[in-house]
Amino acid sequence: EAWYKGYPRSSFHSFNDGGEWLQMDKIGHSWTAYHSARLNSSLWQWAGLNQQQSVLAGTGISLGYMLSIEYLDGRSAEWGWSWPDAGADITGALLYSTQQLVWKHQKVNIKFSGHYKTYRPPSLQVRADSLFGNSLSERILKDYNAQTYWLSFNIHSIIPSINLPQW
Repeated sequence: EAWYKGYPRSSFHSFNDGGEWLQMDKIGHSWTAYHSARLNSSLWQWAGLNQQQSVLAGTGISLGYMLSIEYLDGRSAEWGWSWPDAGADITGALLYSTQQLVWKHQKVNIKFSGHYKTYRPPSLQVRADSLFGNSLSERILKDYNAQTYWLSFNIHSIIPSINLPQW
Protein backbone atom coordinates (compact mmCIF):
# COMPACT_ATOMS: atom_id res chain seq x y z
CA GLU A 1 0.00 0.00 0.00
CA ALA A 2 2.71 2.49 1.00
CA TRP A 3 5.04 1.75 -1.91
CA TYR A 4 2.96 0.59 -4.87
CA LYS A 5 -0.46 2.26 -4.70
CA GLY A 6 -0.93 4.64 -7.59
CA TYR A 7 2.17 3.50 -9.48
CA PRO A 8 1.99 1.71 -12.86
CA ARG A 9 2.95 -1.96 -13.15
CA SER A 10 5.24 -3.46 -15.78
CA SER A 11 6.78 -6.73 -16.85
CA PHE A 12 9.43 -8.10 -14.52
CA HIS A 13 12.75 -6.27 -14.84
CA SER A 14 15.79 -5.42 -12.73
CA PHE A 15 17.30 -2.10 -11.79
CA ASN A 16 20.65 -1.53 -10.08
CA ASP A 17 19.92 1.01 -7.35
CA GLY A 18 23.23 0.33 -5.59
CA GLY A 19 24.40 3.92 -6.00
CA GLU A 20 21.21 5.61 -4.80
CA TRP A 21 19.96 6.94 -1.43
CA LEU A 22 23.44 6.75 0.13
CA GLN A 23 22.75 3.07 0.95
CA MET A 24 20.08 3.98 3.52
CA ASP A 25 17.57 1.66 1.84
CA LYS A 26 20.10 -1.19 1.99
CA ILE A 27 20.54 -0.94 5.76
CA GLY A 28 16.73 -0.71 6.01
CA HIS A 29 16.48 -3.99 4.08
CA SER A 30 19.07 -5.60 6.38
CA TRP A 31 17.35 -4.28 9.53
CA THR A 32 13.95 -5.55 8.40
CA ALA A 33 15.27 -8.98 7.39
CA TYR A 34 17.22 -9.32 10.67
CA HIS A 35 14.24 -8.49 12.88
CA SER A 36 11.78 -10.43 10.73
CA ALA A 37 14.00 -13.52 11.08
CA ARG A 38 14.28 -12.90 14.85
CA LEU A 39 10.53 -12.55 15.36
CA ASN A 40 9.61 -15.43 13.06
CA SER A 41 12.15 -17.70 14.77
CA SER A 42 10.69 -16.81 18.17
CA LEU A 43 7.20 -17.69 16.95
CA TRP A 44 8.37 -21.05 15.59
CA GLN A 45 10.17 -21.84 18.84
CA TRP A 46 7.03 -20.90 20.79
CA ALA A 47 5.06 -23.25 18.49
CA GLY A 48 7.30 -26.14 19.50
CA LEU A 49 10.17 -26.35 17.03
CA ASN A 50 13.64 -26.81 18.47
CA GLN A 51 16.26 -24.05 18.32
CA GLN A 52 17.78 -25.02 14.96
CA GLN A 53 14.45 -25.73 13.28
CA SER A 54 12.95 -22.46 14.50
CA VAL A 55 15.94 -20.42 13.30
CA LEU A 56 15.91 -22.05 9.88
CA ALA A 57 12.13 -21.68 9.50
CA GLY A 58 12.14 -18.08 10.75
CA THR A 59 15.02 -17.11 8.51
CA GLY A 60 13.43 -18.80 5.50
CA ILE A 61 10.12 -17.01 6.06
CA SER A 62 11.93 -13.70 6.52
CA LEU A 63 13.78 -14.15 3.24
CA GLY A 64 10.59 -15.23 1.49
CA TYR A 65 8.86 -12.08 2.74
CA MET A 66 11.71 -9.74 1.85
CA LEU A 67 12.37 -11.24 -1.58
CA SER A 68 8.64 -11.14 -2.40
CA ILE A 69 8.81 -7.37 -1.85
CA GLU A 70 11.78 -7.30 -4.21
CA TYR A 71 9.70 -9.24 -6.74
CA LEU A 72 6.97 -6.59 -6.46
CA ASP A 73 9.65 -3.96 -7.12
CA GLY A 74 10.56 -5.94 -10.24
CA ARG A 75 6.95 -5.66 -11.44
CA SER A 76 6.72 -1.91 -10.81
CA ALA A 77 7.40 0.51 -13.66
CA GLU A 78 8.95 2.93 -11.15
CA TRP A 79 11.48 0.47 -9.69
CA GLY A 80 12.89 -2.95 -10.51
CA TRP A 81 14.34 -6.07 -8.89
CA SER A 82 17.49 -4.88 -7.15
CA TRP A 83 20.31 -7.33 -6.56
CA PRO A 84 21.88 -4.98 -3.98
CA ASP A 85 18.55 -4.94 -2.09
CA ALA A 86 18.33 -8.75 -2.27
CA GLY A 87 21.91 -8.93 -0.98
CA ALA A 88 21.02 -6.66 1.93
CA ASP A 89 17.99 -8.84 2.71
CA ILE A 90 20.19 -11.94 2.80
CA THR A 91 22.84 -10.16 4.90
CA GLY A 92 20.33 -9.13 7.56
CA ALA A 93 18.72 -12.57 7.79
CA LEU A 94 22.13 -14.26 7.95
CA LEU A 95 23.36 -11.87 10.65
CA TYR A 96 20.53 -13.12 12.85
CA SER A 97 20.60 -16.82 11.94
CA THR A 98 24.36 -17.28 12.02
CA GLN A 99 24.66 -15.80 15.50
CA GLN A 100 21.70 -17.80 16.77
CA LEU A 101 22.98 -21.09 15.37
CA VAL A 102 26.61 -20.54 16.47
CA TRP A 103 26.24 -18.71 19.81
CA LYS A 104 22.55 -19.31 20.68
CA HIS A 105 22.13 -15.57 21.25
CA GLN A 106 22.78 -12.24 19.53
CA LYS A 107 26.12 -10.57 20.19
CA VAL A 108 25.57 -7.99 17.42
CA ASN A 109 22.22 -6.29 16.84
CA ILE A 110 21.03 -3.86 14.18
CA LYS A 111 19.09 -1.01 15.77
CA PHE A 112 16.92 1.75 14.34
CA SER A 113 15.40 5.05 15.30
CA GLY A 114 13.35 7.46 13.26
CA HIS A 115 11.45 10.68 13.70
CA TYR A 116 9.08 12.93 11.79
CA LYS A 117 11.25 15.53 10.09
CA THR A 118 9.93 18.96 9.17
CA TYR A 119 11.49 20.62 6.13
CA ARG A 120 12.10 24.28 5.42
CA PRO A 121 11.28 26.25 3.28
CA PRO A 122 7.59 25.35 2.89
CA SER A 123 8.10 24.37 -0.77
CA LEU A 124 10.53 21.66 0.38
CA GLN A 125 7.95 20.44 2.92
CA VAL A 126 5.36 20.13 0.14
CA ARG A 127 7.84 18.04 -1.88
CA ALA A 128 8.68 15.87 1.16
CA ASP A 129 4.96 15.27 1.79
CA SER A 130 4.55 14.24 -1.85
CA LEU A 131 7.53 11.87 -1.79
CA PHE A 132 7.32 10.48 1.74
CA GLY A 133 3.62 10.77 2.65
CA ASN A 134 1.94 12.63 5.48
CA SER A 135 1.41 9.97 8.15
CA LEU A 136 4.06 9.17 10.76
CA SER A 137 4.24 5.53 9.64
CA GLU A 138 4.81 6.44 5.97
CA ARG A 139 7.39 9.06 6.89
CA ILE A 140 9.35 6.70 9.14
CA LEU A 141 9.31 4.10 6.36
CA LYS A 142 10.23 6.37 3.44
CA ASP A 143 12.13 9.41 4.75
CA TYR A 144 15.73 8.23 4.92
CA ASN A 145 16.79 11.69 6.14
CA ALA A 146 14.97 11.02 9.41
CA GLN A 147 16.34 7.51 10.03
CA THR A 148 19.32 6.36 12.07
CA TYR A 149 20.70 2.81 12.06
CA TRP A 150 23.54 1.42 14.12
CA LEU A 151 25.14 -1.84 15.19
CA SER A 152 25.05 -2.61 18.89
CA PHE A 153 27.69 -4.94 20.30
CA ASN A 154 27.44 -6.67 23.65
CA ILE A 155 31.14 -6.41 24.47
CA HIS A 156 30.84 -8.56 27.58
CA SER A 157 29.39 -11.46 25.57
CA ILE A 158 32.21 -11.13 23.01
CA ILE A 159 35.02 -10.79 25.60
CA PRO A 160 33.69 -12.34 28.84
CA SER A 161 36.90 -11.66 30.78
CA ILE A 162 36.66 -7.89 30.29
CA ASN A 163 35.84 -5.93 33.43
CA LEU A 164 32.71 -4.20 32.16
CA PRO A 165 29.06 -4.40 33.18
CA GLN A 166 27.18 -7.20 31.41
CA TRP A 167 24.69 -4.76 29.87
